[in-house]
Amino acid sequence: MQNPTCTGIRVRTTADAHLIFQAVQMNVFPIIFRRLDREERLRIAPGNVYVWEEWSPSNTMDLGTGERGIERWTDSIRWGTTSVRDDFLFCTEKRTDQNPNGASQSMIRSKQSRPSPKLVKQTYSAFVETSRGRKKWHLVAYYNNETVNQLRTVDDIPQLKNVMVSPGMYQNARMPRTPASASGVSQLIHRRSPQPRPLPPIFHPTNQPPPVSTGSHGNALVPLSYLKMLPPPRRHSVDEKALMSFKFNS
Repeated sequence: MQNPTCTGIRVRTTADAHLIFQAVQMNVFPIIFRRLDREERLRIAPGNVYVWEEWSPSNTMDLGTGERGIERWTDSIRWGTTSVRDDFLFCTEKRTDQNPNGASQSMIRSKQSRPSPKLVKQTYSAFVETSRGRKKWHLVAYYNNETVNQLRTVDDIPQLKNVMVSPGMYQNARMPRTPASASGVSQLIHRRSPQPRPLPPIFHPTNQPPPVSTGSHGNALVPLSYLKMLPPPRRHSVDEKALMSFKFNS
């Protein structure tokens, strides 16, 4: 039978998770090398922590047990919606189904007539450099909200006092936000931005001509509206004298 990697413990931060990973690397704690069987699943309890390696086609070397990792974690517990907090995934036990005898999975595990508090599953994944190459490890921790503060922390475990984690040894395996998604948000904001209003027309004073447009043959053309506003040109002096004589004779 496989025992949990550690028991009676709560994982507070990713640093706690990395410390547990390192303890597994140093063989202080055992790794889960195969999927839990029925009896092992019924032994899941608050404070249990399981570390397992994800199977991949590149796993050509086993874990020293004849196994090459686990493809998917299964615990025979129904879970509700998953939430994300501080690089961890959390989901709460969902008790909608009953077994043929009318007892819930929690009652079966605890062997009590009254259901125990709902379990919460906390998971974390990281890439780790091992002697067998780069692998993906997962940590699964179980607790309930009523007794979580009664569980120990990594600071209370004597076996972990001398365990040191090298910087960069474990890298969070959760996918970061991609530039495409960021640009999508930017485009959404751009689409929702108000369109700029057109500028009001600019009126030019009569003594300054507006910009001159160019005709098809390169000749400068003055707008007709400007020409209409110009005063008539002065007459020739001879014409002025002739007009004056007409007025005088009349």
